[in-house]
Amino acid sequence: MDCPKCGVTQPDGRPECQSCGILFSKLQPRAPRLTRETPTPITPEPQSHTPMILIMAALAIFGMFWMAHRNKTRNEPALDLDAINHEQLKTRRAMLEKREAEERNQRLAQVAEARTMPPGLTKETVTAAIERCPAFRNPTAMTLRRVSRLGDFSKSDTAFTVSITWEQFATDNESRALATGDAVASFEGSNGNWQLKIVRDSAGGTLCE
Repeated sequence: MDCPKCGVTQPDGRPECQSCGILFSKLQPRAPRLTRETPTPITPEPQSHTPMILIMAALAIFGMFWMAHRNKTRNEPALDLDAINHEQLKTRRAMLEKREAEERNQRLAQVAEARTMPPGLTKETVTAAIERCPAFRNPTAMTLRRVSRLGDFSKSDTAFTVSITWEQFATDNESRALATGDAVASFEGSNGNWQLKIVRDSAGGTLCE
């Protein structure tokens, strides 16, 4: 072995150096000398540009669609809100007028129905039935009466009542009325068969029964 102090080669087994006399047992082994290692430089991973390319492509496509939409809407005529409101008002007015016309026609039909005599009666048959009464045919020895007008009437399924105006003439001269008056004639019947029931004058007196 070599002396750790002087470096002279020593026979094996000697406790001390034959040159410098140092005891080998007192010597402590030197700690290995540390060597500073140069750190390995970290090489940055190459960055991928794919996401940025995709984003730029998406923005370009969006821009193309936006410009196309903008040009299309620019060429389309703008909505005329006043015209739309006018058309809506016109439509509502037409519907209202149609409904009012239908209601008016229905009322007129009801009035016309109310003014229509029931089946089996006409102005002629009503007038003839009244004038056959004794009070009309020969109220006195020298006079007679005629129905000059039929007025308002009311009706149901079994009754018909009509207001009348009568005039009285001399039997030998019907050119001048001697008297006039009002009365109400009532008929009863059904299924088109009617009979004169009573004629009352305006004072409530019975003319025919």
